[in-house]
Amino acid sequence: MRQILRTNVNELPYHPAFGVNYELGKQFVGTVDEAVKIGELLVSSITKDQRIEDVVISRISSTNTSASLQLLVKIKGLDDPIPLSFVT
Repeated sequence: MRQILRTNVNELPYHPAFGVNYELGKQFVGTVDEAVKIGELLVSSITKDQRIEDVVISRISSTNTSASLQLLVKIKGLDDPIPLSFVT
């Protein structure tokens, strides 16, 4: 997500749709909003797996240079959720 926010649309010749308008992207880089957007993308991606029952974002933190997220992933058939941590 961070790379998408820092790359302008049409900047990569072989992937012209990758990225966002820089004015939009620079609003999010290094903010909690950026971490929330990254979390939303992670949750969306993980819940596409049929083995996953639920995903909850349990913690988000952000600095000017990184974002940290902790998710709790509930797998079907298991009693306790599994914590997953991501740092960008």
